[in-house]
Amino acid sequence: MKQISIRSLFVFAILFCSVLAFGPVQAQQQPSYAILIVGDEDNAEMIRQEKVLIGEMAKMIRKQSTDMRLKIFSYHFNKQRERAYCEAKLNVLSEDLLFVGIVRLDEKRVPIKVVYRVDRINNPARAAKDIISRGEELVAESRPQVTETPEASPSPNVSETPDPGETPTETNTDEGESEARTGPGFRVQLGSFAQLKFAQDKVSEVKRSELDVSIVEVEGPDGDTLYKVLSPLVKARSDADELLSKFKEAGFEEAFLTRVGGE
Repeated sequence: MKQISIRSLFVFAILFCSVLAFGPVQAQQQPSYAILIVGDEDNAEMIRQEKVLIGEMAKMIRKQSTDMRLKIFSYHFNKQRERAYCEAKLNVLSEDLLFVGIVRLDEKRVPIKVVYRVDRINNPARAAKDIISRGEELVAESRPQVTETPEASPSPNVSETPDPGETPTETNTDEGESEARTGPGFRVQLGSFAQLKFAQDKVSEVKRSELDVSIVEVEGPDGDTLYKVLSPLVKARSDADELLSKFKEAGFEEAFLTRVGGE
């Protein structure tokens, strides 16, 4: 009897040490996302467009189930700290304004990476549906394959400005339709440049990886010419996602999808 007790204590000690050494197994945290709007409060027309866009999103958010909602954050380029964060961390530049896209959040709920954006906002209602549709897809892709009953929550707090580097607040979005799938197509964008030389340098860099891109000239918000480095047009979202993965695998982490046409 004494021998059994000693042996039992020995086994228990081994198990206890194993728990201390390795710790409990934790479930892998799912990525979280938010909608980001970037504008400039010194530009009256841009502020008007931003309010219209937020209003369109808010209408769609109210129709969503609470478990599908993404919160809306906003930064403004007239605030130096926010502008610096957008340019350095999110690759959102002044020529991109008015900007709307989807960002990935870190564990502190701070935007760390743009994963999707609308190339140009010609129609706020259409842009809102595009962003919200993609947001629903990302939420569906990131959630575990277990149906959970979401808790009831009040109407979303729309357009809250997170302090760069600090915990922001969220907001959810979209109806169930995937408008992005019905548009003419998608391109992968590698950058938008004010000088042609920089765009040409980016094209040369990409083509060394045997990927196909070209330079497209567009008119910027101030009437100046911008040079965008874009992949060929693809029609289906699945093909676009696959193409984006190829650019990411080749080391172009700044690459993102943009929807073309469909206004």
